[in-house]
Amino acid sequence: MCRFMVDECRKNQQSYGIDAYNRIKHNLAFVPNGKRYQSQLPYSPAVLIPNPIPSPDHPYALLGIPMDDKALENRCDALASVDATLRALASLYVLSHHAEFLRTARQIDPPSKLLDAPPLQGVLKFMQHLSDKLDNAPV
Repeated sequence: MCRFMVDECRKNQQSYGIDAYNRIKHNLAFVPNGKRYQSQLPYSPAVLIPNPIPSPDHPYALLGIPMDDKALENRCDALASVDATLRALASLYVLSHHAEFLRTARQIDPPSKLLDAPPLQGVLKFMQHLSDKLDNAPV
């Protein structure tokens, strides 16, 4: 899982994409069509960012995020995989290092029932999907 995260991020992340994602993640200004506000931007979503060329008159700029539907779907899938991977790693750490705490303080027995919690059901499906892929991988 760790290798996937590193490989995925190294291969797919570009500075403008990271900046745009952080803007969206932190709920900063997001518009569905940047071209509506600035004619030189593509007909695509855009986010408000600090102006790379600071100016008292224009402290912010719009950053276009040109992405067709398939690319947007792929980005969402990648984010879901990264999210599930992080949750899986955290869950496996808790299970391996704090099983007794889960049993005694949280009455989760066996500790693996932790993965039945609603926030972690996606993790369980993700790990099952990975297991299926490994079972069907050519030898």
